[in-house]
Parts: sequence; C-alpha cells; structure tokens
Amino acid sequence: VQSGSDASVRVEINCTGVLSSNSSTPSTPTTPTALPSQFTTDWSYSAANGTSVSWMNPANDYTRNMALKDGKLYVVQRDPDNSKGYIRIVDAYTGALKGSLSSSGITADAYQFASVANMGGTIVACNLAYGATSALKVYSWSSDSANPTLVLETTNHGARSGDLMCASGTINNGKLYFASNTGYAGQIIVYTIVNGQSTG
Repeated sequence: VQSGSDASVRVEINCTGVLSSNSSTPSTPTTPTALPSQFTTDWSYSAANGTSVSWMNPANDYTRNMALKDGKLYVVQRDPDNSKGYIRIVDAYTGALKGSLSSSGITADAYQFASVANMGGTIVACNLAYGATSALKVYSWSSDSANPTLVLETTNHGARSGDLMCASGTINNGKLYFASNTGYAGQIIVYTIVNGQSTG
C-alpha cells in the first residue's frame, strides 16, 4: 500500500481471514476437474460411414444443428424438398430417439426449422428467412410435449437469416442472436426477449 505525499514509501500489511463471496457463507475452494487423457465414443452416427439410424436417414432427412438440455439433444432436421421440418429429441448418452417436438400451427417456410438453442432451460427454434421480405420466426416449447409458442416474427433482419441462432439469458429475460450477411457486410442482429416475447 502506498500513501501520503511520498508515494515511494512502501507499507506491508499482513492479513489473515477467510476469503468469501458477498454472501455471509464463506466460499469453499474447488479443485479443478482434470480432463481425461483419452476420450471414449459413446455413440456415433454418420452417413459417410454408413452408420445412420432411422431418425437421421440421409436419404430422407438433412440434419442442420442441435442443442443440449437435461441429457437430451434437440436435433433440427428437414426433408430434402423443405416441405417439412423436425426437431428430434435424442438421448444424449445413447443416441436413442425419444420423440419430436410438436410443429402444430407452424406453416412450412424455407426452412420450417433451421436452428435450435437452449435459452436458459427453454428450447427455442427458428425458421429460415431466405430474403429481406421473408419473415424470421422463433418458437419456444415449455416442455417436450407442449405445442410451440411464437416468440418473434419480424422482417427486420436484413437478408437471409436463421441459419444459425444463439441465445443468452432466459425466455423471460434474454437475447437471441442471428448472423446476417446483408450486402456482404456481416452483421449480428440481436433481439431482446421479455416474458417470452420479443420487445421489437
């Protein structure tokens, strides 16, 4: 600690105590988790290696991306003609199909589902807005058996948008992020979500 008019004077203070957070309960130091020296494959499906399964048949479904929640993968797929999209629910530990999210009330766009994300415990998915006048739509599901709820619908997204969506926060107080390459400028467009709806 340096003080007074002569800042060159050095004073050393010895302190004792317990380092804690802002709470009244002292924090307990944690031991860093050691990474394994060798990883093992629990399951792997690959069209290139001929190990596809019925829920990801490359002749019928195109897989786009996925999100993880509570030991389950939510996998976005579409038909080759884009007429139908799916969000498969897959056991993350075994690769077994557990079901699909409902698409009730969702009309076919290009694509019906393009990207999916875990927004603080709520699964959200978007369509593909293929041009400046095409609406970008985002839906949420309160549970695996629930019908979708519209979270966002907008044409204020530049040109093509929805190929990849990221999320932060929760469905009640969060943000959705989209990459838009309007005019090859490269932009990240952010929408604020409050109580399950976009604020504009």
